[in-house]
Amino acid sequence: MDSSSRIIIHRHYHHSARRDAAKTYKIMLDGRVVAEIGERGDVEVPTAPGLHRVRIRLNWSGSPVVKCQTEPGADVHLEVRPAGTYPFPRTYWRMITRTRWLELGVLPWRGYINGVLYAVQFDRELSDPVVERIARLVEEDRGLPGGAPAHIHAIHQALSQSDPLDVLVGTRFGEDEIRSFLTRLAVQLERGST
Repeated sequence: MDSSSRIIIHRHYHHSARRDAAKTYKIMLDGRVVAEIGERGDVEVPTAPGLHRVRIRLNWSGSPVVKCQTEPGADVHLEVRPAGTYPFPRTYWRMITRTRWLELGVLPWRGYINGVLYAVQFDRELSDPVVERIARLVEEDRGLPGGAPAHIHAIHQALSQSDPLDVLVGTRFGEDEIRSFLTRLAVQLERGST
């Protein structure tokens, strides 16, 4: 059994959020800079199992520290994004603080799954051509932002849940159809991202 672990950091991208687009974020693990992440990037940081403190830094500011526990042979997925854009007084406040310019947290799988389900809600069936179309949208970052690695992780997280997956969009498809579709989509994305 593999005794190492990884912290994988996904940099959230959305075409409407252009702040920091040309900037590279520094990844700090346990107080040391260990890597950098650019726009639309994903970075894998090998770690020893245990409790770690992760922070993303940009110039003098960045994100608050996130504590995460890594287990032997397992990955922890985190996502970094610009903190909300507000009217000038709040944006100015975020600029002058050391930990409020960026948000860092556990990768939220439900948002990615809702995006995929929204994209197929008017399809008659979840056929292989639909799988290929959605995979293309993810890979080309057209309407389904985040990139293939984040979607693959979100699909695996979703499939490990026992709760219903379609609680918001309300597609015409049953739970088994959705799970089968997501499984095929993950395989297609894994093929395309290798």
